[in-house]
Amino acid sequence: MTSADFQAMIPSHFISGGGRQVTVDKSDHGPSVTVTVQKAVPDMPMLPPAPTELGTVTETITKSTFTETVMTRVTDNRLLEPLISEEVILPKDQGSLGFSIIGGTDHSCTPFGANEPGIFISHIVAGGIAALSGKLRMGDRILKVNGTDVTQATHQEAVMELLRPCDDIKLTVQHDPLPAGFQVRMMGVCAVARGY
Repeated sequence: MTSADFQAMIPSHFISGGGRQVTVDKSDHGPSVTVTVQKAVPDMPMLPPAPTELGTVTETITKSTFTETVMTRVTDNRLLEPLISEEVILPKDQGSLGFSIIGGTDHSCTPFGANEPGIFISHIVAGGIAALSGKLRMGDRILKVNGTDVTQATHQEAVMELLRPCDDIKLTVQHDPLPAGFQVRMMGVCAVARGY
């Protein structure tokens, strides 16, 4: 194969313009071909980094050649709603409190607390004391048990606080948003969390 034959096989868009370069050298050891292709410049201009100010911002870039291409980005920046903390008092004289926990500084709290681990209610027994209170739900973060901070407690320390003998137990809980797409099913009712 001659160098002309080889060069004829190279697609024209590699040879012509745009910072592309093809060189054919003849040396004593036969022809040598070097093809250099630089990264193509995108046909569409890129949007700048997303704005961070509060409110809704709509940005549009339009490119017209043979056809018109429109790229639009809508950014809706809002302040996060404050998380609601609540004190819940449950009677302990009837036995089980009717809920389970996960988490602690030494245990996983998945799927809750992705950004900030802690102690979370992982299950509420239908018809149990916690369910009947109407104030607790799966995914609630337990901040305090009878005034004792459990935000940095191990799992066992949190369990021991919940089991401490007393007539009533006072929980301070924070109603964290549920993970996106997470479903809670209680007594035939289904609530789907939406991620924002």
